Amino acid sequence: MTDEMRLQIIQEYLDGSSKYSLKKKYKLTDANRINEWMCNFGIENPHPQPIPLSLMPKKKESQEIEELKKQIKQLKKDLAFSEMKADALDTMITLAEKQLQIPIRKKTGAKQ
Repeated sequence: MTDEMRLQIIQEYLDGSSKYSLKKKYKLTDANRINEWMCNFGIENPHPQPIPLSLMPKKKESQEIEELKKQIKQLKKDLAFSEMKADALDTMITLAEKQLQIPIRKKTGAKQ
């Protein structure tokens, strides 16, 4: 196929014909050849290829990500609450030991 013929096909594509209709009309082996020719001639494609569905994030995955973010946020809140509770209990024990003057905390170390 001559360069003139390729340029004519490219012009028809740029004028709005689909690659697949041009493939049938000119009996091309592959509709994507038009993109290759455009690249070879330095012509920018005004109809960029869409992103394949396999590469696009699925709604289910994005929903799972959002759910995981919510779960992380809740776990951080729970952790902060548990830490405050532990501090409050520690303070309560410390005050009780001072006021009652008795040891409440368990002694560390093994019995002998």
